[in-house]
Amino acid sequence: SNYTIDWGDKSPIENLSSFTTITHKYDSLGFFNLKITAFNLNSSCTFTRIYKVFNGNSPAGNLGSLGNDRDCVPFTFKWPVQNTLNNPPGTTYEFSVNDGSAPQLFDQTNLPDSISHTFTKSSCGFTDDQFIVKFKVTNPCGTKSPTTQIQATQKPVASFSTNPTTKFCANNTITFTNTSVGNYI
Repeated sequence: SNYTIDWGDKSPIENLSSFTTITHKYDSLGFFNLKITAFNLNSSCTFTRIYKVFNGNSPAGNLGSLGNDRDCVPFTFKWPVQNTLNNPPGTTYEFSVNDGSAPQLFDQTNLPDSISHTFTKSSCGFTDDQFIVKFKVTNPCGTKSPTTQIQATQKPVASFSTNPTTKFCANNTITFTNTSVGNYI
């Protein structure tokens, strides 16, 4: 049998009459299609197998903090995306908030400089009355999932009831009952 090896990185194709082990150095980061073909010169039979090879490092990345991590709904919060420039091709990013909204998915080609999310409901009742914001960074070498928290509250609506409800006469007691809803934590 003879063999050809296409490393998938535009380096010259190797033609070998035999081999037990062979090494190759990838000079760039990312995914490569390693293609090995075995063929018999006498019978013209060939067999090709393609392997996905990843040359990279563990991923990095996080969301920056701008402060003001609490507000009344609805509001939009914007986080700068940081420390992702050295991630190799093949790194994926998932931005998610545990408020029931769909995650936002990115890769190295469409990752924005910042990510926005609009909060439309209160975080009251969640752990510490806060939503958890996760920025999951993944490639074949690992996963990082830094998190931050946001507190979203309903706008208060001031309301009172009185007793008596219609007549207010001088020198009579009027009782006011607070029936307001919502609060700012």
